[in-house]
Amino acid sequence: MRFRSEARMLGQETTLSVRQLQRWMSGRTGNARPGARRVAASLWKQPFASLVGPPVPVSPTGPVPPRTAVHEAAGESAAHAGRTWARVDDWSIEHLRAEVRRLAYGYVEIPPLYFLEEARRARDSAYTLLERTHRPAQLSDLYLVAGQLCGLMSSASFDMAAWDPAVAQVRAACSYADLIDHPALRSWARGNLALMAYWTGGPDQVVVPIDAALARSPVGTAAAGLRCVEARAWAFPDAADRAPLAIAEAEPLLRLRQALGGARWLHDRRATELRDRVLAFHRGLPEPW
Repeated sequence: MRFRSEARMLGQETTLSVRQLQRWMSGRTGNARPGARRVAASLWKQPFASLVGPPVPVSPTGPVPPRTAVHEAAGESAAHAGRTWARVDDWSIEHLRAEVRRLAYGYVEIPPLYFLEEARRARDSAYTLLERTHRPAQLSDLYLVAGQLCGLMSSASFDMAAWDPAVAQVRAACSYADLIDHPALRSWARGNLALMAYWTGGPDQVVVPIDAALARSPVGTAAAGLRCVEARAWAFPDAADRAPLAIAEAEPLLRLRQALGGARWLHDRRATELRDRVLAFHRGLPEPW
């Protein structure tokens, strides 16, 4: 019926019997009329020679055989594991650590613009290594290095009176510290953030962030720095009685820092300098600029 309907649509006076179809399927097409060939090609959407010719292998379009799916899944897992195992040389990370120490201890001796350039170059190197490794220990080390360098660039920007870039850099350091849960870096960065608030927004904006930072600060250099910044904020006439309390909290921390051999990755004079300036301010003496 379908062959006859297709023939009518094409204006062909032809039919296809079962016997004729069997002859076609067996390859005997010599007596196939041109009209019948055209109708067959139109009905089955293939050239007549392809319809009656030998079978042509085609790609499977149905469901993927289970064995193929298993092998593909295994290959994907192996490829991902290979990418995950990619790592960087430990010496490359140690080189960046040494660069952080060099910049930190040489902070007061390097002009700010040169310091920013060198710190930025080291930070970009850390970013490059972060893209090349997936190992948790190496990622943690590199995020710490990146956070330390952002903190140092924040200090340099602040010394150049570039307030907004300084705040952006120190917030980046806070983010990296939170990412790897590094208490010392977190406390130092938040202390610097509070110090910037002191100079740009007034001491009344310092105490709350300092209290929040002290709640999670480790004992040592970071906590001492926070206490010194807090003392600065309290050393105004309306709260001058609170400054000695903050200094008293900082004193044992400073002694502990000295007993441990000083700050490890930040220049040592920061907390002591802050303490001296707070004491001078509280006593009404000129600050030792």
